[in-house]
Amino acid sequence: MKAYALNILAAISQVINAIIGGDPNVTISARCHRGRDRYPWKVLRWVINKSFWFEEDHCKASYVRDQEFCQRLAARTV
Repeated sequence: MKAYALNILAAISQVINAIIGGDPNVTISARCHRGRDRYPWKVLRWVINKSFWFEEDHCKASYVRDQEFCQRLAARTV
């Protein structure tokens, strides 16, 4: 059940990212990590990381998870 809920939250994050002009396969957290040196992503990254205080550098971890997912998808198509 926990994995299901986390998948739903990640999907919602991806939809919101797509609505604001981002890649629909990337979460807002991962986008904040990629744009960590530019406004507004720098500020939003700080807010998200503080909100997810229980995970060290949530935005970076989200970016890594997105990259790993892409690699798994690419491996299936080869």
